[in-house]
Amino acid sequence: MNEATHRSGNNLDLVFTNSRHLISEITCTETKMSDHHIVEISTHFKSHFARAQKKHTKFHNTFASLNFFSEDVNWDQIKHDLQCVDWEAEFSIANDPANKIDIFTKLCEDIAVKHTPKKKVAKSLGRSKIPRERKVLMRRRTKVVKQLSKQQPPAMRNNLTSELVDIELKLQDSFALSNTLQENKAICAIKRNPKYFFTYVKRFSKSKPSVGPLRNADGKFVVDSKEMAELLSMQYSSVFSTPFSEPLNPDETFK
Repeated sequence: MNEATHRSGNNLDLVFTNSRHLISEITCTETKMSDHHIVEISTHFKSHFARAQKKHTKFHNTFASLNFFSEDVNWDQIKHDLQCVDWEAEFSIANDPANKIDIFTKLCEDIAVKHTPKKKVAKSLGRSKIPRERKVLMRRRTKVVKQLSKQQPPAMRNNLTSELVDIELKLQDSFALSNTLQENKAICAIKRNPKYFFTYVKRFSKSKPSVGPLRNADGKFVVDSKEMAELLSMQYSSVFSTPFSEPLNPDETFK
């Protein structure tokens, strides 16, 4: 990218990589908040740290542990229970807004737990639900590829090649059918459970950026979300600059 990264027209923000092929997209955007431009980089790189983060599945609150995508959620009963709560009486015992938020959250959690199944945490990471027919085809494809790598008579090689093509076509049909079923399920749920639909659509977004891993002061990599948030907070505080003396015009800033 040859664009300037500073308001003065200079390149002051640099990104170092040992492989340019890992970078899929670079954008540079001006901002009223700083002399430096915003540089965003998308990459296809996936490290073992990302797998380590997924292994430690923690539910930080009650809502996160519930499966609101399930068809067994009793939404009618949840609405009924929420309407039956005497909110004025519940909030009357609160001393400040923070206590009212805690009371509101606790009541909603208790009602949701009664009528919503819990999420099932996979015992083994990476274990996917692959249809049996597809597994058979994939195993057979592996065997055929191994046989083709060896010396074979021309007739046998032609038969194996034809079989391999047939397997690939069947696998494509299997994937297409699976995608169609998932898409139809998401479309059918758009009215009853729009969150399920938009979660499905989000899976096909262009990029899925994730934070980390980050290196702490001791030079060790950190993958825990809370620790990474603290490291970022410390970094932002260390490079904080004094705001502009003149107040910004909202009409110019948020065009």
